[in-house]
Amino acid sequence: MNFPVVSNTNPKLKMTMLKNNRLFAGKQEELLPVSKFTLYSLKRDIADFAAFSTAFNEEYVTQTEALINTVENLLEPKAETLILKMMTQTMEQQVIMLNQWLLRVDGYLKLMKRTTGVKPSAFGISSLRRSMGRLDYEGIMRGLKVLISNLQNHQEALESKGMPATLPQTLQELHNSIAENRQKQFEIKSNRAGIVQNNVKTLNALYQRLSDIYIVGKVLYRNTDPAKYLDYTFTALRRKVRNTPANPDSGTTLTGATVQINSISQN
Repeated sequence: MNFPVVSNTNPKLKMTMLKNNRLFAGKQEELLPVSKFTLYSLKRDIADFAAFSTAFNEEYVTQTEALINTVENLLEPKAETLILKMMTQTMEQQVIMLNQWLLRVDGYLKLMKRTTGVKPSAFGISSLRRSMGRLDYEGIMRGLKVLISNLQNHQEALESKGMPATLPQTLQELHNSIAENRQKQFEIKSNRAGIVQNNVKTLNALYQRLSDIYIVGKVLYRNTDPAKYLDYTFTALRRKVRNTPANPDSGTTLTGATVQINSISQN
């Protein structure tokens, strides 16, 4: 059985349109792991299902698995997922590199303070470090702009303390690279959201199939097996998904929740 995927014609469609057309509640990305839990349960209990109705057979299981695979490629295409993962890793390495530069900048600013009285805190480094620790890239880019501007305004004094004349340009290039990667991430995710919107019928088809499975599962196990009964309850499965740690290799989340940021003592 084929489940056609429609090409995206408008990548700027709002996600609210998707929610309005969906048959299921919750986040769309939760549908995929929920469906995989359900497929596992269906395969485990297929004998009971087949005894209840001949509609539930090996062909039904195969069709369900094919539909899940279609939705997986729709929501999490492997090529795009790999690209996003690589970009995330690159940006995290850039934050680590930036931290090394900030340690040096700290030193130059402290030396300059002895002659100019300008405090390092005035250069916005503390705020920048907080953004780096959270991997808040928008905050990092804003903080870098402030820092670069301040370095340029005091460049002569800082160079007299040993700061390389090329340092502001080096930080600017780092800023530009982070901004470029961030924009590419946005474009990939925006285009994917548009494709998902145009294929909401496929998501609904999967949910409707899951609903049929849940109806039978609840009939079979309501009074005989409370654990299996929950395996066929959409809200219970959604809670299970939300309580399950994200796969670190999925590429859909940051490979590190925070980055350790060091600073020179203010003493």
